[in-house]
Amino acid sequence: MLTSKDDYAVTGFTFENECIVDFTQSFLFNKPSMISIVAGCDSTVLQVPLNAIRDYLIHNHPDLIPQISAVVLEEAYSRYLNLHKTSPTERYLELVEKYPDFIEQIPLQDIASFLLITPTYLSRIRKNLHF
Repeated sequence: MLTSKDDYAVTGFTFENECIVDFTQSFLFNKPSMISIVAGCDSTVLQVPLNAIRDYLIHNHPDLIPQISAVVLEEAYSRYLNLHKTSPTERYLELVEKYPDFIEQIPLQDIASFLLITPTYLSRIRKNLHF
């Protein structure tokens, strides 16, 4: 996502065999996405007409859109609360625990952006934790 200072902010990570889509803005509300999806490695990109996938899901899996909406809301709310209740060090450790096989593949500046800290502060955290 582009910030008001024209910097890119990392809002999430997706890894092998996972799918990413701007579900809220684009899929649900049919508005232009406010995010950019940047691949950090070789990836397969499928471009599917929005109306085609939406119609397919509504007719063939009518419960799926509400289920995905609930998951997206829960994840967003949890991230919001987590930013207020945990320290940057705790958030970093949670990220390492959640993605142990991938954490070394993610550039430190992207991790810092995701954690809403500077790369310098992330380096201090890693040094204190002996990473």
